[in-house]
Amino acid sequence: MKNTSRTMFNIGNIVTIVYLGLGALLVLIGLLMIIIGAATGEDEAAKVAAVSAGGTGLGWGIYFIVTSILCLVFVGKAKRELADESTSNNTPFIITIVFGAIASNPFYVLAGIFGLIAEGQQRNKAEPKEEPKE
Repeated sequence: MKNTSRTMFNIGNIVTIVYLGLGALLVLIGLLMIIIGAATGEDEAAKVAAVSAGGTGLGWGIYFIVTSILCLVFVGKAKRELADESTSNNTPFIITIVFGAIASNPFYVLAGIFGLIAEGQQRNKAEPKEEPKE
C-alpha cells in the first residue's frame, strides 16, 4: 500500500501541475474576454455576456492557481515528512486528503487513504499481540 500511495502522490503532482497550467490559461482568457467585452460598444447584451463569461473564467483560473500552489506546498511537505519515516503519525496523509479534496484532485485523496491504510498495517505488525489472561 505504501508504494501505491507514493504512486498516487506522483500522479497527483502531475495533475496539480496540469491544473496550474489550466488556471493560468483561464486567467489569461478571462482577462482577454473582459477587455474585449468592455471594448465593444455595439450590443449591450453581448457586452454583458462577454464580461460575465470572462469574470467566470478569471475566477476559476484564480481558484485553480491558488489551490494548485497550496497543494504543491503542503502536500510536498507531507511527502517529505512521509519520506523521512522517523515519525509514524497520520498527519501527512490527513493533510493530503484535505488538500486533495479542496483542489479537486482525486489522486491526492487516494494517496492519503492508501497511506493511512499502510500506516495502520505497519502499526499492527509492529505492536506485539497480548495474550488473553485467564
